Amino acid sequence: MDVNLTYDKVVEAQLELIKTSLSGRNYEILKQWTDHSIANHLSTKRTAKLLQMTRQMALFLNKDLDTTTKDDIQRLVTQINQGVLPNRMEGKVYNYAGIKKERYMESTRQTYKIVLKSFYKWLEGENDFYPEKVRWLKKGAIAVSHKAKTEYHHLAVKVDGYHTVKIDVRDGNNAEVIATDSYDFLM
Repeated sequence: MDVNLTYDKVVEAQLELIKTSLSGRNYEILKQWTDHSIANHLSTKRTAKLLQMTRQMALFLNKDLDTTTKDDIQRLVTQINQGVLPNRMEGKVYNYAGIKKERYMESTRQTYKIVLKSFYKWLEGENDFYPEKVRWLKKGAIAVSHKAKTEYHHLAVKVDGYHTVKIDVRDGNNAEVIATDSYDFLM
């Protein structure tokens, strides 16, 4: 039974970008992942971000996501580790081929790898195990951002074995929580 679901506008916009820029097969895969993400209590903002990042990776891979090899993933991670992926909007630099690219902060690089690993865990590992092509990726601490050093911090707190919550704290003495964002099944 084919049911048309209604998505938040931000998620819908990302799905439309995916539909127009990737293969029909990748669109179907990422639409299913969207449904899975929302069903697992990811916020629409987080789901849209996952779609945006996965779209960037799929554009780089230039093939259907269910046909990638470990070599494809290693090439992608090498590019991520260099701090660049194609088709970004701001802060562009040129690579050796003259393609405009943006350099990523370490925390963004780590987030790309977490998204990559969790995506393939869902796609090929039945959301239970990491397939060989991404198992070699190591989890690392996400870099702490220090805007105005002592005034603003990002903390990643593992709530239980399944949920991780990012908490933005202003003024370490008062520990005022100003925003939270759930990474849910990403770790």
